[in-house]
Amino acid sequence: MALDDRINVLKKKRLRQPVIIAAWPGMGLVGFNAVEFLRQTLGAEKVAEIHSTDFFSLQGVTVKEGISAPLKMPTNVFYAWRNPAGAPDLLLFLGTAQPVNGREMALSNLVLDVAAIFGVTRLFTAAAMASKIDHLSPSKVYGVSNEGGEAEQLDKLGVELLQEGEIGGLNGLLIGVAEQRNLQGSCLMGEMPHYTTHIENPKASQAVLEILMKLLDLKLDLKPLQERARYIQTQIQGLLQEARDRVDAAEGGRDEAGNDDDSGSESPDQGGGPAIN
Repeated sequence: MALDDRINVLKKKRLRQPVIIAAWPGMGLVGFNAVEFLRQTLGAEKVAEIHSTDFFSLQGVTVKEGISAPLKMPTNVFYAWRNPAGAPDLLLFLGTAQPVNGREMALSNLVLDVAAIFGVTRLFTAAAMASKIDHLSPSKVYGVSNEGGEAEQLDKLGVELLQEGEIGGLNGLLIGVAEQRNLQGSCLMGEMPHYTTHIENPKASQAVLEILMKLLDLKLDLKPLQERARYIQTQIQGLLQEARDRVDAAEGGRDEAGNDDDSGSESPDQGGGPAIN
């Protein structure tokens, strides 16, 4: 089969029973940051990329001091790592942007074409699951697989299997396309608070990586993620306290003006803010 001209193989690295782990940006950058952490920690080598301008939509240019910056196109890059302890080796994929509507299947198939070139036998994607937990709660991992035996294995590792619903974006679609090509695939989703989806969530990324470590017998030092998680948690606490202080100040002003009834007054955390238990 002829190689698609949008695929550029930089180095045909020989891998042993390779597993591909793929991610695109999504809520809290949970999946993307988990795979990026793997890439950096393992020192994975860039081995292939997908070039195509028709997958993405650019809305304008960045300007600084009257000069427009060069257009920066999203990238689709593969990195390989040979496990010194033996198989399985890893092929990591990072796409820096989701494709435009109507181009999802085409990009998914190109990703799997590259996976086939390197002999991939198993696929994982990483994503996020927003739920009604608070930012101090531990993150569970939810999962879905396109194969029953793998679903059972995830269940035994404490992954909560998704019973119904839909996984948006390429992080979900790719495992469906993999099934069409007879490739075993699963999506792991780190749980995060629904009110912080716009903030990175290292705690959820760590939860996903802990499951991958068990599945693939990886040895990783997750302390940098733990430290980042503590920092983000502190920042959220500070923002919430500022919001409470503003509400308290506003309510105090209304009390002094005699416009408030003390009975049935709302908690500062009700209304538009997050519910903190």
